[in-house]
Amino acid sequence: MKRLQQLKGMPVLSLQEGEVLGRVRETIVDVSAGRVVALTLDRRTPAGETQVVATANIRSVGKEAITVEDRSSVVPISRIPRFKELAQRGKPLRGRAVMTEQGVRLGRVADATVDEANFRLLGFVLQSFWGRGQVVPIERVRTIGADAVVVWEVPEAQPAAVPSAPEAAPPPPPPEAVPPPPPAGEETPPPPVPEEAARPAEPAIPLVSTPEAGPPAESAGPAESLPAEAPPPPPGPENPWQRWIRRLFQRT
Repeated sequence: MKRLQQLKGMPVLSLQEGEVLGRVRETIVDVSAGRVVALTLDRRTPAGETQVVATANIRSVGKEAITVEDRSSVVPISRIPRFKELAQRGKPLRGRAVMTEQGVRLGRVADATVDEANFRLLGFVLQSFWGRGQVVPIERVRTIGADAVVVWEVPEAQPAAVPSAPEAAPPPPPPEAVPPPPPAGEETPPPPVPEEAARPAEPAIPLVSTPEAGPPAESAGPAESLPAEAPPPPPGPENPWQRWIRRLFQRT
């Protein structure tokens, strides 16, 4: 994208001769076609006639120069009556008022933007009370007249309802770590046993209910007497060994 004011003063270079054929002075715009059709140069013919180069003959628009194939691309303006008519009849775009359909003045045209590949108009740069730089796109332009550029009204945009963001799902649990397989030739160790499972279960202690103490039972009769202890039997006759042991203790 280029502005028309950027094209002014750029040299036009012939690729075949390597010669600068002139510098851009003005642009010729065909409003009905919506494009720049020719560039006028600062060099004139020996007869004092303005020379032009048709944009259809331009090879490229670079940062420093505009290139054409050869010097035959530059001709006197009288050879192309259409260009001469547009140059004489048409007023420069710069300075024209920019008005809305309701008669509101937005400013005036300070510049125009073009596509350097085909020189089609892309929009107009406005100069208003607030400054310069606002661009009106060509799609918004209704009419390009001799005195004013009329643009379509832009309806005020209604604020769109912002949908509520859905609740984020909880993140999935992390995957369990899988131990790497053992090297070849080694036995696979048994899986670790949880501490609760490895501890032997303690035997359950039965709960014995203690009967409640009640009142002492009344005796039905007199208490039974225990039998008397029987007297020890009398000692029997001593054998020879018992007699020898008894005598041995008596001597000592």
